[in-house]
Amino acid sequence: LEDHDETLKRKTLDLLYSMTNPANVIVIVDKLTSFLRATTDIYLRTELVSRINQLAEKFAPNSAWFIQTMNNLFELGGDIIRHEIGHNLMRLVAESSSSGMEDQDIRVYAVETYVQLLKKTVLPDLMIQVIAWVLGEYGHLSTSLDRSSIIRLLCHELNERQLEQPQTRAWILAALLKQTAHLPSVPQEVIDVLHRYQSSLLVDLQQKAHEFLELIKNPK
Repeated sequence: LEDHDETLKRKTLDLLYSMTNPANVIVIVDKLTSFLRATTDIYLRTELVSRINQLAEKFAPNSAWFIQTMNNLFELGGDIIRHEIGHNLMRLVAESSSSGMEDQDIRVYAVETYVQLLKKTVLPDLMIQVIAWVLGEYGHLSTSLDRSSIIRLLCHELNERQLEQPQTRAWILAALLKQTAHLPSVPQEVIDVLHRYQSSLLVDLQQKAHEFLELIKNPK
């Protein structure tokens, strides 16, 4: 993969992919991830993202490794990551059985991992969407932050995060509203956010903000 010969690179990638099994998947995926980090060749980057994702889905030794591998893929792959990869990651977390301690631990792991990732100033929009969904659904499981702190974190993301896709803010707002719904009263900072997005050019944002403000005014 380090050779300048494009044909050799592709053959090497095919060979590594074909020889991967449950016993060596961690080593090979680590190697492929290192190449993804180093290369600027768009064809090779696209192929590496695809192969890493396929190998992780097929041979992941556990859910925590899969989540961390996908996180690396999102950060390194940027805008060449397909949306279905994000949906698959959300499905992994969502389909965990609520009765299983191991599955609950996976959700806690995901929440804590994403709380830490939000400290980074630059993250791809698709990753922010995944993070928002996980925090909206399971933020209350955090062992490091209470629900009010998760809400403040989401407010901060809405107000400060530089995003390329306007709909990503709709994901964050949806997460914010899910967590806020469990509080006895709505914090003023949430109300301020809702007023701000009531006049958003994005219809989805505008509608969510309007509907929640109406619920606050006229609680059932």
